Amino acid sequence: QKNVTLFMANDDRFFCAYHGIIKKINLRSQFNMSRIAFNDGWLFNKSWKDGMENADYDDSSFEHVRIPHSVIEIPYNYIDENAYQMISCYRKKFAAAEAWAGKRIFVTVDGAAQVAELYVNGVSEIIHSNGYTSFSADITDELDFGSGNVNIIAVRLNSREDSNIPPFGKVVD
Repeated sequence: QKNVTLFMANDDRFFCAYHGIIKKINLRSQFNMSRIAFNDGWLFNKSWKDGMENADYDDSSFEHVRIPHSVIEIPYNYIDENAYQMISCYRKKFAAAEAWAGKRIFVTVDGAAQVAELYVNGVSEIIHSNGYTSFSADITDELDFGSGNVNIIAVRLNSREDSNIPPFGKVVD
């Protein structure tokens, strides 16, 4: 099952360990790391418009969803291969607790097909191609800490088939 997780770490060592030897150590105990489930409270729109990455964008018409989520439900007995090919938007508003200040904050997405661009408070943090692998971004520098501050994560999700991104290309491995 695909999830979105918020990670917090007390220092920069987490980033190196996370990308280098995550399977060899227990990161939570080694680096005093917390993990927060982040799957609830997302908003979804089947189309992307410029400005959706910004906090002041009016998302009142968006659908309330929980991650994991599919951009469209396709019946079992008939598949229109073009039905799911779109550029859509996921958004989540949240407060970054004051207690998080001084820690490195990462968001990890377990999968978002095909090309996902993750924004935090209007700033593009990462573009990830391949919906079958997870990705993480250090979002610390873009957060406004404190319970009175609202932060926004927006994901521009391009789910169109692309011959340069598996599994649609000719050679996968």
